[in-house]
Amino acid sequence: DLLLLLAAGVAERVCFGVVAVYFATMLQLRYGLDLAGLPLPLALMAAGNLAGTAVGSSLAARLPDRPLSFAASCAGTALLALLLFAWEPGLPACVALGFVYSFVNALGRPALMAVLGGAPRETRGALLGFNIPCASVGWISAAAIGGMLIEAHGVAALGPPTAVVALAGAALAMAARRLARPHRAS
Repeated sequence: DLLLLLAAGVAERVCFGVVAVYFATMLQLRYGLDLAGLPLPLALMAAGNLAGTAVGSSLAARLPDRPLSFAASCAGTALLALLLFAWEPGLPACVALGFVYSFVNALGRPALMAVLGGAPRETRGALLGFNIPCASVGWISAAAIGGMLIEAHGVAALGPPTAVVALAGAALAMAARRLARPHRAS
């Protein structure tokens, strides 16, 4: 079940990586922002990540079903990916959506880390250490695939694959949750 959670973590990092790497590109292509116009929208998107992590940390400490919390965050990220990348609501609404996307995506990360941190003491360090290259795989995948999608089909093409990856992350977390239940019962 921990390997499923690591794979779910890769999915989450893909979803965060797509917005972290390509939000500026989207704002430039859709709304004609130049480099001087990017800092505030990017800071607001990053603030969503910080706020989501802070709230998610509090929730992870209080909610007993952490894999479900992570899965819910992934499902929300899927919906928001479709809205953020496929919809052109205007610059202020797009920036607000970037904040909300980052917030919802970050909500589940502390729950995932709490589950991984609850691994048996003998394997916890290795598991948490292995989480770092898994996260890198997510970032690399987001950067490589996202660029090709934008080049071939435009920014809107980021929405559906990101949503699918987010839903895969939710499904992996739910599968890990189901597999862990027999262990808890014994």
